[in-house]
Amino acid sequence: MQDFILSATEKPGIAAGVECRPVQLLALRVGYRTGSDVDGFSGLRAGLGISWHGIGVDYAFAPYGKLGASHRISISYRGPTAETEADEE
Repeated sequence: MQDFILSATEKPGIAAGVECRPVQLLALRVGYRTGSDVDGFSGLRAGLGISWHGIGVDYAFAPYGKLGASHRISISYRGPTAETEADEE
């Protein structure tokens, strides 16, 4: 995945990332974003996701130099789809 970022409040930048699924249940993610005014590895992003029977838990980490780090956790639910229901019959 790749994005070009234009913002009124930040310098232009590019964001790119990849996701790897070693097993169906687990997703490992890493990415980088340019254009940050913060020193250090502030462009680095990393995370992981676990999904099971439509329920997902995702974690993301982003360092911001002297400002510290951002940790985000989200929980999601994806109900059954028409394809899933047809497969079960």
